[in-house]
Amino acid sequence: MTVYTIFYRFPNTVTGFVSTFQTRQKMCNQLKISHKLILSQLPYKPNKPWFLHFKGVNKYHSVLDKSSISRDFLSVKKEDIPFPIKECCEVDGYVLWAVDDDGVFHYYTSQELYSYNLSSYTLYDKNGMIEQGTNDTLLESMVDYLVDNCNSSDVIISDEVIGQPLKIKRFVVNTNKKFFTVLHHNVLSPKMRASICRWSKIISSSEVLQERLEKVDIKTTFLPPITVDKVERKTYQNLDNFCTVGVSDVKRVTELIDYFGQQLPDKTLTVYGNETIYKQYDNVVYAGILDQVPYEKHQAYISNSESECFANSAIEASAHGLVLFLSKVDLAHNYYAKMDSNIEVFENLSELEFKDYHHSSTIAEHYLTEKHLTAYQRILGGTYAN
Repeated sequence: MTVYTIFYRFPNTVTGFVSTFQTRQKMCNQLKISHKLILSQLPYKPNKPWFLHFKGVNKYHSVLDKSSISRDFLSVKKEDIPFPIKECCEVDGYVLWAVDDDGVFHYYTSQELYSYNLSSYTLYDKNGMIEQGTNDTLLESMVDYLVDNCNSSDVIISDEVIGQPLKIKRFVVNTNKKFFTVLHHNVLSPKMRASICRWSKIISSSEVLQERLEKVDIKTTFLPPITVDKVERKTYQNLDNFCTVGVSDVKRVTELIDYFGQQLPDKTLTVYGNETIYKQYDNVVYAGILDQVPYEKHQAYISNSESECFANSAIEASAHGLVLFLSKVDLAHNYYAKMDSNIEVFENLSELEFKDYHHSSTIAEHYLTEKHLTAYQRILGGTYAN
């Protein structure tokens, strides 16, 4: 059997979905199940070749992998581009993508792989054009791939989207496929609950969310979106090396950067996942977009987020032996603080307090792989690997 993870976006930044897909791949490997991440969205201004995203995850692009040059090494020089370049990205001296004067985006491997104007695309292989399509065609290509490859014993999992596209619903319902929607966000408001796909089976990424949805007669199964294999325990004096992960509006990272820059000049904050620099401070480091966050280089992790369902980065930081400073928000942070007295929580950044000694968080021990493999097996099937 095969577990198919379908994903409708293509991230250009560090996101929790990367570690979620890596955990699902790890669980499938241990259960001796094939796993494949199916992508359909075209990368737009990525920082590396598309197939290098989602490191360690078996992946297939339902459009790009139709071309024989989809995964070729980059080999096009800037001077070889046959049009005036308005914007360009090079990797190791070779062009990854370029934008022409008309705003058309061109993506390259060993030659041009596709052009895209945000509403329609043209796909090429070494012999020339092989396909033209629109944004609707992208989703259709995913459905076509599932029709041709997904069997009755297989499982399909969709992350992020609450209301699934109609074409996916028709395929799943008409073919009676095993389909799971994963809830990664707080959907407790009546408006959000109305968007939940009741026709699918539902996985909750939060124990608290699962409990509260049960009270309004929505049955879900809890599966942690990430698990860890071990947890380090450490003690620190004089914390001065902090990190934070994610730069979306909900993370309130600009407020965090200003606070460190203006109020905590003796402490360093490293920001991961940023595409642009917000403000320059001597003690704020913009580390950019990385495949893996090097938590081991830091003493503490801080999140100023205004909403968290399952805080992937906090759990990863705890596993690496970091002290956690978390904003007081439902669902994840408040729950973690109840489970682990070592976690420091704050309503406002001005409430941050630093002790003579800080013990690292142990909350990640609740999400050890060995504790959740059975739960994954109930959903995915398979057998334990020896």
